[in-house]
Amino acid sequence: SDVRRQLDAFLADATSSNTHSGPLRDWPRHILQYVELVLVARGGAKALSVRAETERYARKLRETSARFDEALRALRERVRSVEDVLRDECGVALGDVGSCPRRFVSRDDVGE
Repeated sequence: SDVRRQLDAFLADATSSNTHSGPLRDWPRHILQYVELVLVARGGAKALSVRAETERYARKLRETSARFDEALRALRERVRSVEDVLRDECGVALGDVGSCPRRFVSRDDVGE
């Protein structure tokens, strides 16, 4: 699994003799196995899993956001605004809504 690969990569980095930063590099193998079990038991694997899932979620969210922006642009190109409808259908400039003919019924007028 992805989490297992991340845990293995972390342990490989921690035990690496190629770097001076490998804090566990001189420890015996049985101690390293114990450290691995402790990390799993104490939630190390879960933390890595949450991190991986959060990164996946963020990536999908960015993709969705980009697709939404594209859809919104396409929609705005095809749909007229309220101001356009009032101007073209009623001959009313924005701010002069009271002179619109009674073609449209508002909620207050229902049943009159």
